[in-house]
Amino acid sequence: TPYVGVGAIQVAIVLAVAALIGAFLLRPAAERPELAAELGFNGTLVQATATDVENVACLNTLEEDGIRCRRVTIDVTSGETKGDEAFFELAVTDTTVQIDVGDGLVVQYDEGNPSGLQYFFQDFQRERPLLLLVAIFAVAVIALGRWQGLRALLALAVTGVVLVGFAFPSILDGHDPTAVALVSAVLIALVAL
Repeated sequence: TPYVGVGAIQVAIVLAVAALIGAFLLRPAAERPELAAELGFNGTLVQATATDVENVACLNTLEEDGIRCRRVTIDVTSGETKGDEAFFELAVTDTTVQIDVGDGLVVQYDEGNPSGLQYFFQDFQRERPLLLLVAIFAVAVIALGRWQGLRALLALAVTGVVLVGFAFPSILDGHDPTAVALVSAVLIALVAL
């Protein structure tokens, strides 16, 4: 009788079942502590628009002290404080971020702080440029790779979902990183290959 080897499909099925069992056993908890709060970052991120920028003496200092800050007045455009007008200050140094009137900003809001210290600059709003770059990348990959390019994008999407939805939370829950990485790699490989 001829030798019958184990086919690639049978191997893939065995690996898929093992990976699904591993994913079930290593699944992240439904609830976990808020890491930002544990690290002392109790604020929430909100979007805002800069309406005025001026150089002034820093809050709680006198003009003669010579300690200068750039005070940025903002209109909050998202979150629970939407519609509020507020301000934050940045110390004037050689590396101070250049903010102009009309710039879209992401600021951290912490209601527990005293007035004048409730908002902190985090970043500029970058959502539109990043989405444009993603769209250009996807079009280029599909145009150059056609079906294989589309398959590669789908594999990339599955990789992101597995890492963000399973691997990182599972490791943060205290599961063995090696086991989590092995299960994640098998799940990704089954889709990608």
